[in-house]
Amino acid sequence: MRIAAILGRLAPVLSAGCGLLLGVDNPSFSPGPDSTGGGGATDAAMPADVSSGGSAGLDASTERQGGELEGDGGELGGDSGEVESGARDADGATPLRWRTLGDLSQYLVIFFDLQVAADGTPYAAILNLTPPGRARVTIVFRYDGVAWQKVGGIDLPGSEESSFALAPDGTPYIVVTGTIRTFQGGQWQQLPDVGQGLLVPTQYPAIAIDRSGRLNSVVFDPLTGGTGLARFDGTNWELVGARDSLGNQRLPMALGFDGNSPYVAINDTGSFQTDVRHFTGSTWESIGGGLAPTFNASFAVTDNGFAILAFANGASVDTIQTPPSPWASGVFIPAYLGGGVQPTPAMDIGLFETVYLAYLGDRDASLSIITPGAVVSSWNGVGPPRELPTEGLDPTVFGLIKVKVARQADRDVPYVGYVSGNSLVVKKLE
Repeated sequence: MRIAAILGRLAPVLSAGCGLLLGVDNPSFSPGPDSTGGGGATDAAMPADVSSGGSAGLDASTERQGGELEGDGGELGGDSGEVESGARDADGATPLRWRTLGDLSQYLVIFFDLQVAADGTPYAAILNLTPPGRARVTIVFRYDGVAWQKVGGIDLPGSEESSFALAPDGTPYIVVTGTIRTFQGGQWQQLPDVGQGLLVPTQYPAIAIDRSGRLNSVVFDPLTGGTGLARFDGTNWELVGARDSLGNQRLPMALGFDGNSPYVAINDTGSFQTDVRHFTGSTWESIGGGLAPTFNASFAVTDNGFAILAFANGASVDTIQTPPSPWASGVFIPAYLGGGVQPTPAMDIGLFETVYLAYLGDRDASLSIITPGAVVSSWNGVGPPRELPTEGLDPTVFGLIKVKVARQADRDVPYVGYVSGNSLVVKKLE
């Protein structure tokens, strides 16, 4: 392990800014030309969806599923479904590489999110700058196998902040200035108001799809300043827990779900810590023994209820998880960048609880040359993380990155998206 990475491990430095929220400008943005069948991970971004050795503090009674990977380590899939380094395509002959999907270079992207439907169809939502000035529009794209198509063929109104979610059947939902729009029946429609005097917040909105395919949204009470969670059944909204049960605060939140219930990660902008809560069926309870000692992290929950936070630790990537309680160290990935600060890493959960992380890494193995670029690694909860093939990933610095995994039969199919030079690039490993 490089000395700089070791120092970063011993002296954590939290990255500035909130890449999870569409209301926070892309740190790399400069005007001018140039984050499911899973439902377990949401990004406190689009503006809103963890890897060292050992079992990350898990004993035999709590160890995550997946275990040691079987097979020769050079094939995609197998009993774990995990993509490994040196993996090959379905015919076993061609090494896997990242293929660029379509061309989105004409758009000046301030924020974006990436989602994948159950059939493997990728969708991207962006806030697109429309010069002159800071005017912007919201656009949702669907990739048809050849090119990106605007869903509905139109631009939606712009927002300062937004959040994007995709149902397993490919139905998109997006927040547009305090309302939630969905594309159904061949046109964009606005969902009914939450009711009971509650609103979809314009600041720090967060929507996500749970394991049963239902839309969930953070809601705001303008009379009390309280926040809560509401769930849409296709016709009406219902509160998850008591009114204002998430407290009287306006803070960035991210949603996650296990097989049965929701979780919320609340970024405390005062203490710079994260309060992760789980809905027990009647009340919201903080988990992990208290506030997690990190801020502005990506958040995901596995099918069997492991809550994971992935965050920048200096120039490296770090994770913590619960159970056990208190929060325990997960996987740590040294990503030496010559003293630079790591953007918030992206995270998603694949088959058999496999964790996928996308981050800014050094693409050159030598100590003397630093070649930054996108790197994706997987971790099955046992042993060190595995770096996926990097062939096809651009050697470039980016401000925002997302990773999504399509769970296809017995294998994981990763997609990654990042903003480089103000343009969105989306790639698929195949």
